[in-house]
Amino acid sequence: MVEGSIGDASNLIPILSSDSTSHEISGLVFNGLVKYDKDVNIVGDLAESWEVSKDGLVITFHLRKGVKWHDGHPLTARDVLYTYQVTIDPKTPTAYSGDFLKVKKAKSSTIIPSGLLMTSLRPRAHELGDNRSAATSHGR
Repeated sequence: MVEGSIGDASNLIPILSSDSTSHEISGLVFNGLVKYDKDVNIVGDLAESWEVSKDGLVITFHLRKGVKWHDGHPLTARDVLYTYQVTIDPKTPTAYSGDFLKVKKAKSSTIIPSGLLMTSLRPRAHELGDNRSAATSHGR
């Protein structure tokens, strides 16, 4: 693949990329829970489906089955949760932590192994598309 850009990427880690070139290129490499289709509709990417509670405060994501890391290990809700935790960690130098701090609580489901539950401080369903860096392998 050849991608034209206005400059060189300084970093390809989505939560650390602060310049537009790095952010754009890392977006071609990494997946999020959801993405926009060609008509700017929110569609699943790593999430095959999701439900939003009636009050708009809880979103339950169900991960696609069969998604694997480069080492063959399956993607789990724990991987997505780990990325959230790294993103909000004050030691992580990211410009995006403020977006994720709006989440009151995130946990992987023990009942649904592929489920991730996120509880917001305020209704956020309209912001589903704001999660470019949804999964980072913890320890892989």
